[in-house]
Amino acid sequence: MDIIIILAILAFLYFYLTDNKRMDREVNEDYEQRAQNETKTYRDYRPKATFKPTYKRKSTTKSNDIYIKNIKSKNLAVIDFETANDDPSSACQVGYVIIKKNKIYKIGSFYIKPKTNDFKYTYMHGITASMVKNKLDFHKVWPKIQKEFKGIDYFVAHNAPFDKRVLDNCLYKSKFKKNLIKFICTLQISRIYWKKGIDVNNHQLSTIAKKIKFNLNHHEAESDAIACAKIIQKLSNSKFFSNNKVRLY
Repeated sequence: MDIIIILAILAFLYFYLTDNKRMDREVNEDYEQRAQNETKTYRDYRPKATFKPTYKRKSTTKSNDIYIKNIKSKNLAVIDFETANDDPSSACQVGYVIIKKNKIYKIGSFYIKPKTNDFKYTYMHGITASMVKNKLDFHKVWPKIQKEFKGIDYFVAHNAPFDKRVLDNCLYKSKFKKNLIKFICTLQISRIYWKKGIDVNNHQLSTIAKKIKFNLNHHEAESDAIACAKIIQKLSNSKFFSNNKVRLY
């Protein structure tokens, strides 16, 4: 009889302690859930996406970096502008060199009368308003040199974005068709071919002209164009264009 009472007491104690642990666990779980909900943000309660797009957005940008491995077979027009001031339509001189099969075919230059008397950069190129007052304006100069550019594959310039901007603005102001011929920049390719601090101190046209032993009359458009032509010829005779992508402008 005593044994039965003892077993009953032990059973009661077992179930009592087990039930308390269960209740404690449930209380703790409920507390943790409430604490977690209180730290959630709006983003946590957003509905989950139930689908995925089946299309891919197409890139709207195209790389202008290309290999021109057969550069020697290309017809090139090296072009250089001098401007009266910061207005890119104020061209006061243009020089050009036609290169065919990596040989200089023709050299030429024209003074241009811009629609301004503000010659801010006379100190640089020496051209004054009085020097060009009786010269032709761009509207009449361009047809004279445009025929020389017939059949060319690329324009070439040292710091091509500048000369391209001048050409584009002069064409626009004179109501000519937009130029669609891409530019090769000898400044850009010089930075790859000649390492700064090792081969040259900088990549200005005067520095590179000296490097290739060309006697440059800097900021005279025809001389600048010839120097630029000499640079493109030198690099065309190397493996540069086969081994490097060139940025077109």
